[in-house]
Amino acid sequence: MFDPRTIWEDMVREQGGRTAQFIVESIRSGKFTLGYTPRTATRFVQFELPPGIPSYSSPIRRTQAIQLERVPLPHGGSSLILLLQEPVLADVFSLFVDDLLQHLVIAQTPEQAVSAFYTRFEHWQQMFARVASDMIGMERQRGLFGELTILQQLLDRHADAPEAWDCWRGPLSANHDFSKAGTAMEVKTSIASLPVMHISNEVQLDLTGWSHLVLCLVHLNEVRGGSHTLSTLIGKLIQRSSTRPAIQAAFQSKLLKVGVDPRHFDLFSEQGYEVRAISCYRVTQDFPAIRRSGLSSTIGKVTYELHPAGCVPYGMELDNALGLFRS
Repeated sequence: MFDPRTIWEDMVREQGGRTAQFIVESIRSGKFTLGYTPRTATRFVQFELPPGIPSYSSPIRRTQAIQLERVPLPHGGSSLILLLQEPVLADVFSLFVDDLLQHLVIAQTPEQAVSAFYTRFEHWQQMFARVASDMIGMERQRGLFGELTILQQLLDRHADAPEAWDCWRGPLSANHDFSKAGTAMEVKTSIASLPVMHISNEVQLDLTGWSHLVLCLVHLNEVRGGSHTLSTLIGKLIQRSSTRPAIQAAFQSKLLKVGVDPRHFDLFSEQGYEVRAISCYRVTQDFPAIRRSGLSSTIGKVTYELHPAGCVPYGMELDNALGLFRS
């Protein structure tokens, strides 16, 4: 049996403009292809099936790192497409595909092959979730704990309204962690004894387009082995949304975008946190900030730090800040 890793490495080295493909002749139950798309640096597997093969319950299954999707083909059959979504996990993906091939080569029928495909995916997805969780550094974990702490407070303030759930926009690559109808909030999280707030661009504290803009600092203590972990916080929010499937699905989708597989959120249970304080500051025109509107068009991607002591005159109560997200 050939080595998938070697095949993909050859494809990467050759790097033409078009998608490269390699057909595995030893699979008799369907057309099995390894592929690589240079434009997106995506490694994938495609397994074509004849018409009449029963579908599984969900056409798409995914973790943070891999996605398995079944799509129809023009001739009436279907194709299983397995995508690697985290290029840094290419070696683990190659091991997975090698294991998959070991099972597919002995499959006598397309039905057996499909069953093996999904079974091996289920077997390997926890491994990918665990490896992906190791990629989420402690700083990102703390940041997510801070954001979800504010989401929990927001839901308490607005009686679990669907609009409150939807306010969490950080995972969608928005400039602010929370936003809704003219109101935005940016959340910063710190464990330092003298915290600073890292502003990641010149737009975060620019009032252009916003009636209300709030900067929020979540100050944490780390408690090794404590009960208030990122895992327990995620678990509470998943349970909180359990009676509303659409809201729960949207929340879990956002977790995936930040690198947390909601089925394996227990992987973040070692580090505990205690909330020391939550401070909010109303951003006004005279708030100490660098703004896009005040910069030359030739300047961009400005990062800087704010010290909370200098923001005290703009302080506001958390409850009042959350109240700005009223329906």
